[in-house]
Amino acid sequence: PVPKAGSVLKTTKTHMLVPLDELCIMLKRWDRYIEIEAERRPVITLGKWLRLAIFHLKISLLYLARLLVVLTRPQLKRLPIQYELARHTYHLRLMRRLWKNVTWN
Repeated sequence: PVPKAGSVLKTTKTHMLVPLDELCIMLKRWDRYIEIEAERRPVITLGKWLRLAIFHLKISLLYLARLLVVLTRPQLKRLPIQYELARHTYHLRLMRRLWKNVTWN
């Protein structure tokens, strides 16, 4: 990968590269992804929406479990807390947006 000019690079024990845009830029990008997902599913049944909601709830719970682990073990590297918490908002916002596409027929 080629980092953007001006990006801050740090080395971790696992040698993972994590690009961090400003949070507002990330949220705008996620808004675009949410709209793409909504366009892929212009009509969705309530049952399908519920299955997707459960799937995204599981993902959010895994992120929450990860957050609890890294908060209780300060020696572990983590993203800034606002980025860790923002992961949950993506899933909630996606499900709220897909709710608009639910058909009641």
